[in-house]
Amino acid sequence: MPDRTKREVVRGRGHPSLAALILAAAAGLGAADEVGAQATPDASAAGATFLFTNATIIDGSGAPGYVGDLLIEAGRIAAVGAPGSIDAPPSAERRDLSGLVLAPGFIDIHNHSTTRLFDSPLATTQLAQGITTLVVGADGSSPWPISDYLGRIDELRPTVDVATLVGHGTVRGAVLGDEYRRTATDAEIADMTVRVERGMRRGRVRPLERARVRPRLLFLHR
Repeated sequence: MPDRTKREVVRGRGHPSLAALILAAAAGLGAADEVGAQATPDASAAGATFLFTNATIIDGSGAPGYVGDLLIEAGRIAAVGAPGSIDAPPSAERRDLSGLVLAPGFIDIHNHSTTRLFDSPLATTQLAQGITTLVVGADGSSPWPISDYLGRIDELRPTVDVATLVGHGTVRGAVLGDEYRRTATDAEIADMTVRVERGMRRGRVRPLERARVRPRLLFLHR
């Protein structure tokens, strides 16, 4: 069954804090715990001020990387500039990132941490790779009901944002049960269509300022 029968990210969830910027391609930092310890602040750090200095900054615009400083205040980027150009408050925690890359978090669009996140909400193995957003529900199999899963993610508050696809196999199995290999009837196609739409409407991607995802009903094969 073509991938386009299951494509739509429905929601993300996580901390809009320092985890939005990850030290990727960390020269000399190979251990996941070590990178995670540097990249992931504790809950009290959300309102703290950090000054990262001498980092190689990749801003995601396609421009070449450059060495500079970056100031974080209350979980948001407050300033970016040449080394030594940012007037940070005395209370700012300073971290020298010489030899490290500071970049927007990467999106893993094919992730299988659907349930493992509940055992490891810090997701240090993901952060060590510079990943800050996971898209689960790959290969046609997704959490269901979508709203229940996303509610649990909301309660968990992992360090990464989490989105999910609406799995075509999951929807087909919910309608056809053990007979999912047979040809679906028109009524069953209509039922699957409603379920896909419902799954997409009940989700949203929080990094996009909580914008609602506009549902696109994609054709479902018999």
